[in-house]
Amino acid sequence: MQRNEIIRKCDEILSVINGINTDTNKHLLVKKAAESLMKRVDKIKEICNVEKYNICFIGKAGIGKSTAISHLLGLVDEEELKEQGEIDKIPLLKTASGKTTLCATEIRMFDRVGVEIEIKPLEEEEFNNIVEEFCRSILQDSKTEEKINCPSEVKRAISNMAGLKCSKNWDENKEEYEVYIKGALGKEMNEEDKLQDLLEAVLKKIDYKNRKNIILKSEGETLKRWLKETLVAINDGKSSDVPYPDKIIIKLNRKEFGLPLYMNGVFDTRGLDGEVAREDISQIIDDINNFCIICDEIATYGNRLASSPLKEKYPIQERDLKYRTIVMGLERGYELENVNDALGRERGKDIKKDEAIDKWNSEKVGLDKINMLFYNPLFGLKNDGKLVIEKNGDYEEERENILNNLENFIKNMYIAYNEELQNISVSINSLKNNKLEEIHMQLFKEMIVEVDNRKTQVNSNYDLLFSELRSKIVSIHPSTLNASVRRRGSYNGSFDVYDEAGIISIKEYDSALDRIYYYILERSESIFGKNADDDLSKALLEGIMQKIYELYMYYRKQNEEVYKGILQDNIKNDDIWEELKGYWGSGRGNYRGSIADSLEDRIRSKKVVEKIASEKNTLKFIEKLGEFLEI
Repeated sequence: MQRNEIIRKCDEILSVINGINTDTNKHLLVKKAAESLMKRVDKIKEICNVEKYNICFIGKAGIGKSTAISHLLGLVDEEELKEQGEIDKIPLLKTASGKTTLCATEIRMFDRVGVEIEIKPLEEEEFNNIVEEFCRSILQDSKTEEKINCPSEVKRAISNMAGLKCSKNWDENKEEYEVYIKGALGKEMNEEDKLQDLLEAVLKKIDYKNRKNIILKSEGETLKRWLKETLVAINDGKSSDVPYPDKIIIKLNRKEFGLPLYMNGVFDTRGLDGEVAREDISQIIDDINNFCIICDEIATYGNRLASSPLKEKYPIQERDLKYRTIVMGLERGYELENVNDALGRERGKDIKKDEAIDKWNSEKVGLDKINMLFYNPLFGLKNDGKLVIEKNGDYEEERENILNNLENFIKNMYIAYNEELQNISVSINSLKNNKLEEIHMQLFKEMIVEVDNRKTQVNSNYDLLFSELRSKIVSIHPSTLNASVRRRGSYNGSFDVYDEAGIISIKEYDSALDRIYYYILERSESIFGKNADDDLSKALLEGIMQKIYELYMYYRKQNEEVYKGILQDNIKNDDIWEELKGYWGSGRGNYRGSIADSLEDRIRSKKVVEKIASEKNTLKFIEKLGEFLEI
């Protein structure tokens, strides 16, 4: 099934619906059902208008996304991809140390000759925050309970940008730091204000305002070699005049680095850090231009999607994301054939799939085995852990199988949409060719009673905001929490109070409406199923089912926006954050618990929950459905 055929079929159905809507003889209920189906057709058309996809790799830091992308797309150093080549030097998208990259990386195609790298700089205010945390991590006492956890990749980059040869503990290298500060500031260090002196010295040496080199172009060098060395320099902070990257965009010549036809680009997202909400990841998943590959370890395959916040993106009710998501187990060594009770690699895959399905079913995740793939970037490269001993045909076969599977997955999406459109087309023609009778009116009256009776069953637990937020705060690393506090609760990519509130809103909404949602679906099928042989009854049921889904997902999203928006409006600019900053290193003990206590007190005093409850998004789902059914 070709994409263009789907679009053509959508246009044909939409034309028939337009005729129904303009027919003055058609009953309002028929037009409502047609309009409901029209929205679904519009959505399918919008999705299928996407010609090429951004393939987005999502997973925890260090899981091997960059390595997988490099091998999958042929972005490898051929000099290392042979006997006695170094395994860690094969991928082009890796740092010199083989550790985590600083930021998200995008690969784009362009028509110019060569390779180009564009840096999207980190805002100066956020960069200064990072440098301060870097300085605090150096100065902290090794015996201090509340430690600043500055990631090794950040330490490496800042140290190199600042020309600081040592980033170890202050007490062990005091004289070296004093010389550095004097050289940078032209004065002796003030012992009472050494944090400020060190921070000032590092910022002066880096001279961030004048780091304006954001476009780097290859000039005659071997393209892959230049790309590899330049990326290393950027991630290690060794590229002069280049700012600290918030995002790296690699632009490759289409002819020399041809991506598969279905790919517009490839995104290597910033690694997930624990089970924290990430607005950037949520937006990537929602974007219809993106095809997401969620990377997981073999040992815990399926866990990433079975846990918050990702599982909230894939409820059973969701209809479209399942067509644009793969959960990829990234294998290292012989993990799959070593799975318990496995007699070979393929059997190992089957066992891990079954385990994942059990987890997803338990957590009501709306994906299935068709959403599963496994990839070993080094399959076919016999090695001793450091050097390549032998390369065989399995390496290319493994790579090609994954690329073919991704392409077939997209083709299957079109097949699924075609089948859905065929059913919708039948319903639309029934709405067009049949007249609403009294028997149909009675069915709607029965449905109205059923829906109206559900209003008293809505039981929203808004206090979940407090218990869930506390649970998250006390589980976060203290230094990450401190960094979030210093950013007024919004530490994007690490811990954002407002994004967490969004996830909590979904839990509250689903908990309040899950049983009601399925009850209404079942009653709809039962009531309209009384006329099983009546084509119009079937078509009206199709319109109602679509409306139930549409309203459920709409108010689910509205509820998320309400939680985040009201919490931001009430505490983002509140003076509570200045108070909370003082908790770090104060000696009061139980740092995370104290933050949770004070934040809860302030949220309660601002009557945030009462304001959220007043929006009544859970109840609106039922009320709007009732309005739709009104005769």
